[in-house]
Amino acid sequence: MTELHDIPHDIYNQGNILVDEVINGNQEIITHKIVNPQDINLNDLNVEIKEAVYEPDNYLSQMFHKNFSVNLLILLSVIVLIMLEFIYRRSLFKYSLTYEQNLQSSLSKDEIEFYKFVSILGGGVFIGFGLFFVFCCFPLVKTVILCVCLIFTVYFHDILKLVHGDPRPFWINTVLFKGECETSYGNPSGHSLIGFFFYLSLAYLICTLDSFKFNLAFKIIAYLVAIFISSLTAFSRLALGLHSLDQVLYGSVLGIWLFVVFAYVFKVYDMPLSYYLKFFKDKQYFYFFLLTLLILFIIPIVLYYLIDTEEDYTKYDLVMKKKCKGTEDYKLYSNNCMAESLIILLIVGIFLGQYMFWHLIYKNSNAHTNNLDYLLTLEESVNHWNVYYKQVYASLGNIIKTLGLVVLCLLPGIFYFIIPGEKYSLRNIFIFKIGLPLILIGFLTFGPCLYALINILKEKQTDVTNYV
Repeated sequence: MTELHDIPHDIYNQGNILVDEVINGNQEIITHKIVNPQDINLNDLNVEIKEAVYEPDNYLSQMFHKNFSVNLLILLSVIVLIMLEFIYRRSLFKYSLTYEQNLQSSLSKDEIEFYKFVSILGGGVFIGFGLFFVFCCFPLVKTVILCVCLIFTVYFHDILKLVHGDPRPFWINTVLFKGECETSYGNPSGHSLIGFFFYLSLAYLICTLDSFKFNLAFKIIAYLVAIFISSLTAFSRLALGLHSLDQVLYGSVLGIWLFVVFAYVFKVYDMPLSYYLKFFKDKQYFYFFLLTLLILFIIPIVLYYLIDTEEDYTKYDLVMKKKCKGTEDYKLYSNNCMAESLIILLIVGIFLGQYMFWHLIYKNSNAHTNNLDYLLTLEESVNHWNVYYKQVYASLGNIIKTLGLVVLCLLPGIFYFIIPGEKYSLRNIFIFKIGLPLILIGFLTFGPCLYALINILKEKQTDVTNYV
């Protein structure tokens, strides 16, 4: 028998308690397991560990094998989709040149300006606001997982652009140019792909909130709104001549496909905290994930050197000189796609930052193992701080501290602006202007700065017994 007071534990999703497994009666901690409070008597402080219901060792594998045939078909369907795109893209692209010219001739100037605004919905600003909303309203782990999935989505999109190397419609028919200059390849449409993926993911997370999880009507409305916003964003890319019909359809379907894979095939948004922590506690998970990131980093480099960039300069030189004056070389064609694919390094920074973050959490927890109230407040701060953050930010001092942390997180990004793109080799630009700043931003945001924010929030002591 092990007393609950003596076990460091965590308040997690839907009241689950994270306890440490005790083997052979010893007090040696070897791993974390999830215990459902319905299976134990919380009024009795004694818990018999051998009767606890544990989660599976490999969460992602079990989720995939739950509906193996269906999930396998979903994963294989992307091969069919890519093959269809290779078959029909040229005919659809040619049709789009005429279709978009007719579309634009039927639109007024105000309508064009409207579509310029709508196009922003699939860009970084609105996605950033969405991530901030998730950060404020959901447990920390869900925020990190969504960020990582979003980065993988952007990376996947840039890899496909390097593979296809297709032009944008206004590169061929300059009459179609109505929006801002876009100098990366056009296939697939990033706004369509990222828009569908992110807004559907946001709807999924909102539908998991206690207030809405059993409300079918709200779920239907949430998904319809997400689809409407994403579809409007995708159509705006056609109206502005920035993407062809095949590029928009390709990006939209891929965005939906990635959402289904992450949310329903592997159920990553519902990943238990104990499995998430294995990436930082178990060496085999840690090294495997780092090796995977290294391979993903090498792939775009290989693709980049297989592309004949000189041919692109010859084909579209006149258009770029006329429509995209003064554009630096690292922003053109495959160079731009290569630069954008470096976003995978942001995951490297996030991963290393989270490793440091959880190391600090456990180090701090071990220093207060005899203080149950401290442990509860600490773990509640990590996973449920959004419950009371409004009270904390009522203090002007805490607001100033938080803004200082935000500035510190973004500080490495200054290198992007101070390093001139025209005076250095592409290698140095990719490393010092983009690569290292991304790693540092990811590390600071999800490591030391996040730990500092948690401690700021923890200063506001709250009664957490309601969450147990």
